Amino acid sequence: MLFRSTLVYFEPEVQAAGWLGRLMLPVFMLFARRLARETLDDLKIFVETGQPSPRKSKKLAKAG
Repeated sequence: MLFRSTLVYFEPEVQAAGWLGRLMLPVFMLFARRLARETLDDLKIFVETGQPSPRKSKKLAKAG
């Protein structure tokens, strides 16, 4: 059977400690959501095509 799409479920859990943690939590969550979305998009492309995503390829070329 050939599947044409991928479904990945990702559920992070974050606990902020102290007043500074609670203050910074919204900023952290914005960053974490973006990072999670990009990571899951990269994973989806890799699983479906066997090749790194264009974004990941660009980062790998820049690093190496």
